[in-house]
This record gives sequence, structure tokens and C-alpha cells, in this order.
Amino acid sequence: MTTRTMAMAAAAPDVPVITFGGLSKNYLAPGWRIGWGIASGEASVIKPYLEGVNKLLRARPCANHPSSTQSNRRSKARRITLSK
Repeated sequence: MTTRTMAMAAAAPDVPVITFGGLSKNYLAPGWRIGWGIASGEASVIKPYLEGVNKLLRARPCANHPSSTQSNRRSKARRITLSK
């Protein structure tokens, strides 16, 4: 017995659907931080959402996680302290 699957976006093309994917989960490539989002649905309905997402993406010129920046600063401070 085979089970057929159907994408949510194909089931109801008139409903806005955002589909997310990434290399680490979809293609068993752990550690690869590459992902994507696909927007489908009526353009007039989904356009404000996509504009908001793009606005957020443009407003993040920083590290992907605050603690990674802080730990880098701490380890750099330790190296300077140890070298003196």
C-alpha cells in the first residue's frame, strides 16, 4: 500500500501558504544553515506579508544569535588577557 502526499499549497491554491525548508532537515545535511521560504497564493493577499518579511530581513545587520557575538568578545578578551 502506498501513501500519496500532497503539498498544502496545491490543496488550496487560493489560500496564502508559506512553505519553509532547509538543507539540514530536508537533505540530511546537519550543520548547513541554509533555508528558504516559498510564498504561494493570491499576490494581492500575500504582498503585505512579504513586504513585512523583507523589511525585517533588511533590519537585521547583526549576528544570527546575540550570544554568539558575546562569546566571541569574551574569548577575544581572554586571549588578550592571557597574552599579556
